[in-house]
Amino acid sequence: MNARSTPLLLILAACRAAPAPVVAEVDPARGARASEHLSAAGQHAARAAKYAQLADALRNQPQRRYDDPRTGLWVRAIDEERQADAHVAAAAALEAEARDRCAGFSPEDAQVSVLQRLAQGGEARPDGVIVYLPVSAGPADRLVGALRCHQAWMRLGQAAGDQCPLEITGVDLVAYGDDTGVSVELVVADPALVPELQRRARVVVETGQHRR
Repeated sequence: MNARSTPLLLILAACRAAPAPVVAEVDPARGARASEHLSAAGQHAARAAKYAQLADALRNQPQRRYDDPRTGLWVRAIDEERQADAHVAAAAALEAEARDRCAGFSPEDAQVSVLQRLAQGGEARPDGVIVYLPVSAGPADRLVGALRCHQAWMRLGQAAGDQCPLEITGVDLVAYGDDTGVSVELVVADPALVPELQRRARVVVETGQHRR
């Protein structure tokens, strides 16, 4: 074997052994959390660096055809960098949303929802669920603000094991209140997600927790 070809064979073997594409494990009932976006960004960035390193090594070999700059490793490196940047931007957007929605609310409001602390019961409806709370949970506009703060905080991923009903993809909420009590309607447009929304809300009402 030509000694000069040995480095090239090692490089090609390393290329074939490159990690498999990143596949984020995200609950299908919700979108990716900020922490998951950042984890995926790190993996994409590592792959980009690996491809760039291999491309540089191949470029120094006599047989340059092994890396076509239009379709080969450099293209893969650029694509991985773009995906890493997209995940970083998505995480930053979720973090900015949490800062905006939680302005004026306490850390407790962010981390433990009013539904967890005060829910007194609930009932299913065709597109979601109604949760009943005492008068002290109001006024309605403040309650909605606190719940949206908690919703945004959950999407950061700092309580990764929890399953908040407010994290369901496309969920919307409306609060009503008077002198006798307060109610919150949680609804979702996708009929396939209604059972999961109802299940999560039921767990919160019965246990005061987001876990199964």
